[in-house]
Amino acid sequence: MLEHLKREFGLDLDDARTSDPDPLDDIQFFAAPYVREAFGLEFSDTPEVIIERRTMSLAAYVEAQRPFYAAIPRRDFMTALEAFAQPQARSWYAPLLQMLQLGATALAARLIARTQRGPVLPPEGDLEARVGQLERQSLLIETHFTEAFWKALDVAYEAILPNRKIRCIVCDYTDARGGFEILIDRCVFHGGKLERYRCPRCECIFGPMKYLDLDEAFVSRDYKLLYSRYSEGDSTESEIRTFHSLQPEPGSAYLDWGSGGPWSRTVAQLRGEGWRVLAYEPSAETAGDHVVSRRDALASRFDGIFSNNVIEHFRDPVAQFREFHDLLSDRGVMAHSSPCYEYNVAYTRFHTLFLTGKSLAVLAERTGFSIINSIRDGDYINYVLSRL
Repeated sequence: MLEHLKREFGLDLDDARTSDPDPLDDIQFFAAPYVREAFGLEFSDTPEVIIERRTMSLAAYVEAQRPFYAAIPRRDFMTALEAFAQPQARSWYAPLLQMLQLGATALAARLIARTQRGPVLPPEGDLEARVGQLERQSLLIETHFTEAFWKALDVAYEAILPNRKIRCIVCDYTDARGGFEILIDRCVFHGGKLERYRCPRCECIFGPMKYLDLDEAFVSRDYKLLYSRYSEGDSTESEIRTFHSLQPEPGSAYLDWGSGGPWSRTVAQLRGEGWRVLAYEPSAETAGDHVVSRRDALASRFDGIFSNNVIEHFRDPVAQFREFHDLLSDRGVMAHSSPCYEYNVAYTRFHTLFLTGKSLAVLAERTGFSIINSIRDGDYINYVLSRL
């Protein structure tokens, strides 16, 4: 991390790190205060020191943390990390993860502000070039600290997962990690290692656990960060195809679940054709134009629900399908199209569910649905389900 900061931002750092192994490696500087709090340790040195004592280099501060780590037996360190990842600990560690992310972002801004040999910006008069340079710097900082954050979790989960019970999010089958087929990928959005599991009972693939363990508020922020820079391709054609697989009737009410951002023209087009369609998109900044972003705004029941490239994002599919059951009228139907009924598009942490094999039938049976139709046309895979 120090080498990266020196190279990218021109920081004058006296990198005196030793070759001693460190359980947190590159992210030790940011994790130190949280590790201390976890073990009840109290020291006077805090990250604010480098802001107040301008003569102290970042490398010197990092090096100063080594005695604190050395004082913690490795066995105790790993035991604490394992405790952090248990579901009942979410209310404790989720705020710390949020603090870590916010603190890293604030620190990056301070480092750039105080360095005397920062990046050289274009001349004052070239405003467009200066803005472009600042945007590139912002992206570089965001990428660096996103990678550091997820690397921190990867380090923790490497120690935790071998001894942890894994529960299938579709059928509740529970076993040790070795009781599942393990599939490994890497996140293209700087989210590190993706370890997923194929359930031997229902055949779904789910994970990674490091993402399933996070609370909804944190995940919501993660999605907003993603969509602040990334846009899906125009999926309007597939969404409208999925809508018509419901065999809609004029005058009935329909809900586009997870309607996406400005790349989708589905709701506007369908409403222009006279269909009663409302869109729900929780990551939308504001509601309007027949799009709602709050679940409690969906007060009525619908004759049909449809989605495209959404079902693979479900972290609790049983609860989600039961919510669909509540939202649908007595004879309601729903259709969900996605390439992830096969193990496709596995290179992102945001895809936590692949309804392969018989898992969709198992999920439907558990939640009061039956599969009434399916369409497979290349990458377009769609299943239509009826409410029982």
